[in-house]
Amino acid sequence: MAAAIPVSAADVRAIVNLPKEGKIEDVLGQHSPLALSYLARHTEKEYYAEATGTDPGETLAIAFKYAFAFILLQSSLEFLNLSTLGEGIIKTTGIDAQSTELLTFKEIQAYKQQLELRALNQVVDYLNLAGQNRYRELLTGSQTVRGTRACVISGDEEDDV
Repeated sequence: MAAAIPVSAADVRAIVNLPKEGKIEDVLGQHSPLALSYLARHTEKEYYAEATGTDPGETLAIAFKYAFAFILLQSSLEFLNLSTLGEGIIKTTGIDAQSTELLTFKEIQAYKQQLELRALNQVVDYLNLAGQNRYRELLTGSQTVRGTRACVISGDEEDDV
């Protein structure tokens, strides 16, 4: 069996249901290293090594393949949307097919978060601490806060502040 990731741009395009266009595959291909880097940063090293190796387990291979596809789309989304009228991520089309509305910046950002959450959900069993924190942040909408404890020492006793 071949490595689970990287996945070809043509296969990613099919997974995320994008039209068959060379420009789309070109953009996806250019963003492939970013998707690999993202997964390397957010998953445990041994699982990432297995996913990029020559004989990944079937469950792990499926999880990483789909996570890669979702992160690749997330990484390249605004570049697909910047295409000329009639291309990109279309929100609505007019009755006469002459008016086309693409996703707005705010809609793209919300969609990107959903794609990232979906990707992390695919590999939730393989996440490292950074991946778990990001997954939790996307689920709850709040960032992980690292607390600092301070105390005042006066004489022989310690009072928490």
